[in-house]
Amino acid sequence: MLTNNSEQIITTINLNMFYREFTFDKNDFRASDGNKVELADNVIWLDDLLILIQIKERNHADAKTDQEKWFQNKVLKKAKNQVKNSLKFLKEEQHIYISNPLGQTFDLKTADIRKVHNLIIYHLNEAPTSSVSAVKMYRCTDGTFIHVIESRDYSNLCRYLITPADMDDYLSFRERFLLSAAEMYIPEQYIFAHFFKNPEDLTICPAFLESLEEICSQIDEERSEISMFDFIDHLNSTLKVANPEYRVIVRELAKLSRAGLSCFKERLLKLLNKEPVDFPVSLLRFVSVRTGCGYVLMKLCRDQEHHWMNALRNLTEQFKYKHRLERCLGVIIMHPDDNRMIDVNWAYIERPWSFDPILERQLEYELGL
Repeated sequence: MLTNNSEQIITTINLNMFYREFTFDKNDFRASDGNKVELADNVIWLDDLLILIQIKERNHADAKTDQEKWFQNKVLKKAKNQVKNSLKFLKEEQHIYISNPLGQTFDLKTADIRKVHNLIIYHLNEAPTSSVSAVKMYRCTDGTFIHVIESRDYSNLCRYLITPADMDDYLSFRERFLLSAAEMYIPEQYIFAHFFKNPEDLTICPAFLESLEEICSQIDEERSEISMFDFIDHLNSTLKVANPEYRVIVRELAKLSRAGLSCFKERLLKLLNKEPVDFPVSLLRFVSVRTGCGYVLMKLCRDQEHHWMNALRNLTEQFKYKHRLERCLGVIIMHPDDNRMIDVNWAYIERPWSFDPILERQLEYELGL
């Protein structure tokens, strides 16, 4: 289907926020009745998380009705019905094929979707009226909750919510907060500030809004320290062809919260910036409480680097077993030549934990038992 300017803008924002692998803007598919339909204008799909986005744009110069009537017709009626159709497709269709900007096509129906956020993003070429800007949500008679967000607010959210996990948490909080606030007028800026100050307490505190500038400044500083986009681009170029685990590796990084991403990047930089180790291996490890995935980052001393493949697999396997994990991601850093080029290799293990006598003995040896 044809896209308007606002759809292209939202797609660009989502590409910068959610990574190209998980942003889908080609969502036309053949329904079971033979008709070609669109799942949504934009789709974010990361593992068990799905965000369905409908986008409506009003051009003031070409408008035939006033802003309130346009909003009621295009946003609260047409876009709402499109969201309901999307949810119906997810429930009734056997296959829904969608494609991302990398040209990768997947059947959404193969996923075990456990959380769905419904968004209507509207774009105005003029300031919204007070009655329009007051609408932050729509709740259908069947209980379906739909977020209603002005495009500039959405752009700001994507600037400050550093990871897809942050956006998931924010939308979940936003739904709870708006349902508790009933008919009160709440600006998006306040909801955002409240989310960062105290997301567990839904009591309105006007002082939170006063700290918004400080919150944004702190996040801008964190973004420069945490952002992994350059690193993800490196993965795209080095793993896409050579390693079939490329997508799941990117997925595990994309699922981390800002705290988890900070842990990963801090350990990665420590190994990248450190001189070659003078003992067999330097290990930095952690487990993400949010995702249940383990992360093992390692660096071998120079005379052991030819054993990198065994070290990477074995140490990742041992950490996974020790912490009874189902998933574990291993990273090994090496300097393969004298001009200080850095070589990064990866291992990803995913399977249910089960007792293993060999790994049990290795664990006892590690603990000195």
